Amino acid sequence: MASAGKLLLILIVLFALGFYILPSTISLFAGEHVWYYIGNQGNDIPCEKCHADVAEEVASSPHHSALTCEHCHRGVNITYASDYGGDVYGGKEAHAASILSCLICHSGYRTDSNEAYNHSHYEYPNTDCNLCHNGPNEPPPPTAGGFGLTGQSGDTGEYAAHKSFVLKSRNSKTLFDSNEACIACHTQIKLGFNYTTPRVMDITVTESYSQDGKSVSWNWAFKIGGNITYRIHSDDRTVAGAVVSTTLDGG
Repeated sequence: MASAGKLLLILIVLFALGFYILPSTISLFAGEHVWYYIGNQGNDIPCEKCHADVAEEVASSPHHSALTCEHCHRGVNITYASDYGGDVYGGKEAHAASILSCLICHSGYRTDSNEAYNHSHYEYPNTDCNLCHNGPNEPPPPTAGGFGLTGQSGDTGEYAAHKSFVLKSRNSKTLFDSNEACIACHTQIKLGFNYTTPRVMDITVTESYSQDGKSVSWNWAFKIGGNITYRIHSDDRTVAGAVVSTTLDGG
């Protein structure tokens, strides 16, 4: 009888534990078999489930808050997974989202290069047109001219101090196209970089006279040397970086 009583008590305890624990276990997986419907035009997947930080930054942007995720991460005639209109696609060049160049919108709609605004428009409701195509109350995206990348008349970038930075960014594999330069200058991302610049300019002047002594000429020679290297970083993304170390070289 004592053993039976202990067994009954154990069963009661296990039942009580199961009564409280089992519902929590079931709720842990609740919703995993409820699928999002993706048959509508546009994106039906809530990107902010994983990218809440990005959604917050975009929402607070004075320039991009009206845009949706697909305005920057879909386009360029890429086939994404969709069943809009009964046409089922599994995705080819990308499944749900792609990485695009900032210049797709900021190149002045150049049409003769891979920077062109070349969306297929398949994914966009008609009401979105004015967001990009200069609606009655919306100016067009500003053109990133001055680097020779837009194809617009006069855009040579001949005197651009940062042209090499932008062009070298296009060859980098860290981000897509020249996005490294765009993000480094136009966002509050933390920066850390080494910057080497000359600190000495040597000027040599050679003076010479004509044989009759009536005229004089000067030959000028310029030489750069004595480099200084700065290690610059910014912990606060809203203020200028500080020089934390220097290295002198040459003279």
